[in-house]
Amino acid sequence: SKDRRTLTLATADVRGGSEGVTVRELAEPLVRDHGVWNALNLDGGGSTTMAWRDPATGEPALLNTPSDPSPGGRRVATSLL
Repeated sequence: SKDRRTLTLATADVRGGSEGVTVRELAEPLVRDHGVWNALNLDGGGSTTMAWRDPATGEPALLNTPSDPSPGGRRVATSLL
């Protein structure tokens, strides 16, 4: 956010039949609806996986549906944690 207090993470995935989005198509609603001010595009593609550990239960969970069919997503050498 402009005040540097909020971090917004987003991904576009295969759910709903998406074939991906352009940077503009992703940026416009993030700016308009979520107040995103600065952004960093980290590529994407079939290996894009967003996961978290639920603070209430401590259980890990995937938050998106990667296009790769392998359980748990594709193994990749780079990650943002």
